[in-house]
Amino acid sequence: MKFESVSLQRVNLSKLRWVFPLGASLLLWMVASGISGGVSVNLLLDNLTVACFVALVAVGQMLVVAAGDGSFDLSIPYVMTLAAYVSGKTSGGVNTHLLVAIVVGLVVGMAAGAFNGALVVGPGLPPIVATLATGYIAYTIILLMGNGSQVIVAPGLISFGQHSWHGLTLVVLAAVIVLAGVALLRGQGRYGMYLHALGQSRPAAALANVPVKRVIVLTFVISGLLAAVAGILLSGFAGGAFADMGDTYLIASVAAIVVGGTSVRGGESAIGATVFGATTISLLAAVLELSRAAIGVQDIVQGTVIIAVVVLVMRGQR
Repeated sequence: MKFESVSLQRVNLSKLRWVFPLGASLLLWMVASGISGGVSVNLLLDNLTVACFVALVAVGQMLVVAAGDGSFDLSIPYVMTLAAYVSGKTSGGVNTHLLVAIVVGLVVGMAAGAFNGALVVGPGLPPIVATLATGYIAYTIILLMGNGSQVIVAPGLISFGQHSWHGLTLVVLAAVIVLAGVALLRGQGRYGMYLHALGQSRPAAALANVPVKRVIVLTFVISGLLAAVAGILLSGFAGGAFADMGDTYLIASVAAIVVGGTSVRGGESAIGATVFGATTISLLAAVLELSRAAIGVQDIVQGTVIIAVVVLVMRGQR
């Protein structure tokens, strides 16, 4: 049974979705520059680094959402923190075991993703329940490991996270390489077709011999891996790992895919649009901070943006 035309039909419509979040990013940059007193390239470059952390977790979230069945990965902020904690503890704050520490942190992220996937395809837990449970388990481990205190990471990781070239940090380069790999996996192999077919209709995908359980588990593993990459890079950029370092990234990951125009119903994905959506969310936060808006006001604005965009996207699809 052929499903290529079915799975690609809706995806083709997303090719130009990146234009809208890109335009919103440029507009917000101009607004932020106006508030700060003039057009500032440094302001844009600084926010590109922050946007990379959001983009990494948002692309993982996007893949989970694309799998359909109302899937969301609520464990992302905790997996980010746990991977950073484990990596920092493994390195012992020195460069001697830095490479091993990074690998261990990435394995932790993938293991958390595999656990999420196993809970979904095994006992059949709803993805939201499964990932929330995994998140609580991860957070408990974080508290047991560090007792809420900051974990010192290797100087080499800090140097990498904070090093910049003409205002452009190495974090941006690392994020581009990782996301390009994900885009290649989704766009050139069977995985992307399987994922979109799965999100559009799981019964139809099963009839088309799509390995449903394998695709679901792999999707959560990728999400966990991207969360781990973001957490490790963020710990280097921030100079350490701390218990609440990932708190803002759950709502940011959802906001980025929504602003990028990806349907929360599943069956489609747009990596470029999601990346620009992450940039939009980061610049929106910058505008609110420059306006000296309270943290609560910032959360309300971001929540309002998500609701408004979802309503507009759903109306457009109807």
